[in-house]
Amino acid sequence: VAGDGADDASDGTVTFWKGTEVYATPTESAQVVANATAKDTADAECWTEGDTVTEGKYSHDKWVKVEVDGKTGYVSGVYLKGDETGNITKQCPGGTNND
Repeated sequence: VAGDGADDASDGTVTFWKGTEVYATPTESAQVVANATAKDTADAECWTEGDTVTEGKYSHDKWVKVEVDGKTGYVSGVYLKGDETGNITKQCPGGTNND
């Protein structure tokens, strides 16, 4: 089985605590490619920095690259259970947003 972070059972899968859109790039102004609902899980590839998103008491610029309904895109970490990257430890190569 190929995978990064074999020691961390959470690596590779994230769980949404609240429904949200999945975007083509790590910004809420990007095209919506899929929708996730609360308690859904998704395969996750890596995390990156993007636009800052605020939801309730949470606010940060971490986004996670996920696959939802066969579509790949980015979701803000504020909508994921766990830490600010949904417990995904692998950082995406290169930067995608310098805002």
